[in-house]
Amino acid sequence: MKVRGFNHLAIQTLDLEASIHFYRDVLGLIQDDTVDSGESSSTNFFVPDGSFVELLCTRAPRSAGAGSTVDHIAFDVDDVEAAERALRQAGVEIVQATTTLERFKSRVVKCLDPNGVVLAFRQDWG
Repeated sequence: MKVRGFNHLAIQTLDLEASIHFYRDVLGLIQDDTVDSGESSSTNFFVPDGSFVELLCTRAPRSAGAGSTVDHIAFDVDDVEAAERALRQAGVEIVQATTTLERFKSRVVKCLDPNGVVLAFRQDWG
C-alpha cells in the first residue's frame, strides 16, 4: 500500500450548528450540502488544497471506535499572527498562542473547535 496524500478528516460533532458556524464563518471554508442518512447527517467543508473536513452528527450511540480522539488537525496559513487575531476576535478559545517551532521551521497557533478538537494553524518558512 502507498499513501498518496491527505483526503479528509471526519469529526464527530457535539453541536452541528455551532460547528457549521465555526468551519464556515470563522475559518472561511466552503460548505457543501448537509446529507441526512437517517442515522446520521454529515456536512463537508472544502479546504483550498482539495482535501476536506467532514462533520458527522449521529443520532445513535457509536460502538466501534467510541471514545477515540483526534490530537489535532493542522492547517497551513500565510500569516499565523493574523490567524490568531481573527480567532480571538471570533471568541475562539486559544490553547497555544503563536509559538515558533525552530526544528520544523514554522510558527503555530492552536485553538479549540466547538467539539473540543484542537486545530493548529501553521506558517512554514525556509
